[in-house]
Formats: sequence, structure tokens, C-alpha cells
Amino acid sequence: MINWMTALAAAVMISAAASAQTPACKEGSPGLAAKAKVTCADAQKTALARVPHATVKSAELEEEKGKLVYSFDLKRRGKSGVEEVQVDAVSGQVVSVEHESAKHEAAEKDEHLAAAARLGELARRDLASRLGVPAEKVKTISLRPHTWPDASLGCPKPDMSYAQMETKGFVIELEAGGKKYRYHSDMQRLVPCDQ
Repeated sequence: MINWMTALAAAVMISAAASAQTPACKEGSPGLAAKAKVTCADAQKTALARVPHATVKSAELEEEKGKLVYSFDLKRRGKSGVEEVQVDAVSGQVVSVEHESAKHEAAEKDEHLAAAARLGELARRDLASRLGVPAEKVKTISLRPHTWPDASLGCPKPDMSYAQMETKGFVIELEAGGKKYRYHSDMQRLVPCDQ
């Protein structure tokens, strides 16, 4: 009886440890999970089967090249960089497997951070100009990455058409004079989006 209880306790602890090490799939933009036919857990199993003896470093559900995919960065012990495995969120099939070197990952992260800093500063200056106040009076509340479903950046204008492609960028929230303002961006341009 004690051996059975010990085995059960060990199984529960192993299961809890495994789930604690597995990151949840982050949605690239709201509403994507509702479109998926395959669960994050099942897609992760498929990705790990493709890259044995790896651990999940990050997991994201995103639209890429018109396809809804789970993107997993998998790390193998003793190897530099990560394997990026994409699994179709509708069919469950592996779409791609690419090795990203540690140098490539660092460069990608540096580019992303530089774009965020540049766009955040542009948003502050644009808002200051629109309000007729010094840029020092505009405070950045938050700046977070976001993937837009199309090139409208979530702020479509009437009678305009936009490229129907996933567009990575940022949501930038600012404050001036006690009022909050919002900008949306891709990696190059930004638009005021006070919705």
C-alpha cells in the first residue's frame, strides 16, 4: 500500500514539474485560439517528436504567411541556438523546422528592442506635436509587441483597403495631461489609434 502511494505521489510530482517547465502558448493576437482546431498541448507533442530530447523555450500561436501556426522554440541541451518548429494549428502537421543560432536569436532580439525604442520615442514626439506640448510632458505607460491580422494595424480607416497579411508591431500607450492615448505600429510606421 505504501509503495503504491509513493509511486502515485512521485507520478504527480513528475507531472507537475513537467507542466511547470512547459510554457503556455501565447496568442500573437486576440482571438487566434478560437480558430485553432489543434490544441497547444497536441501541437507541442508533435514539435517535440520532431526534435527529440529538447525542452520548450517559448510557444506562440500566430498567423504566418496566411497560416495559423503554433511556433515553438526548442532548446537541446549542449547545443547552441534553438530549433524553431511550426505546427499547423488546423491540421496538426509540421509546417517547418529551422535552426536559429544563438547569434541570430540575439540579433533578432536586438532589432526588436531597437525598433520598440525608436517607435516609442516617435509616438511620444508625435503626440507632443499633436497636443502642442513639450515631449517631456508625454509619458510612456506601456509598449508591448503585438501581431496585427492585417496592415491596418487594428485602426482601419473607412474606404481604405489593406494588405491581408500578418503584421508584427507594437501597441504603445501614452499619457499626457492626465489623459491616455494609444498608438499602433508595425516595425516601421505608427498610427494614432485612440479607440
